[in-house]
Order: sequence, then C-alpha cells, then structure tokens
Amino acid sequence: SVVVTAVPNDPSATVKIGSTDGQSGQGGSVPLGRAGTTTNITIDVSPGDSPTDPDKVYTIAVARAAPPAARRGRRLA
Repeated sequence: SVVVTAVPNDPSATVKIGSTDGQSGQGGSVPLGRAGTTTNITIDVSPGDSPTDPDKVYTIAVARAAPPAARRGRRLA
C-alpha cells in the first residue's frame, strides 16, 4: 500500500482519496496492485465555500516495480 496525503488551498474544501473521505493533511492508505502493475489513485477535492464551483479531480498513477527476473544456471552464495 501507499499513503496519500492531500492538502487543498481552501481550508473549507473536502478531500476524498480513492473511495475514502479524508481530512486535509491526513494521509489515507491506498492498496496497490501486484508487482509489475500500475494503480490509479483518484483525489477528489470539493470546494467548501462555493458549492456551485465544480470539484477538482486529480489522478496519480503509481507503478509498482516487477520483481527482478531469476537468473538461471547461476548459484547464489
């Protein structure tokens, strides 16, 4: 998993990381896919004082490295 922390400029805005409601400045743990895959994490920021303003949505792509390939025919010490 990875911890994502979002802090909006507007202190009255609300933050949602993935499917979990969060509070500004508090990290939310997001599970990652298996090795060699990419997990997209969505951060939805809703304006607090201006309910007519649209939400701002951000996406972070986290690529989890694949394990190194085993070398055949070599003995490890």
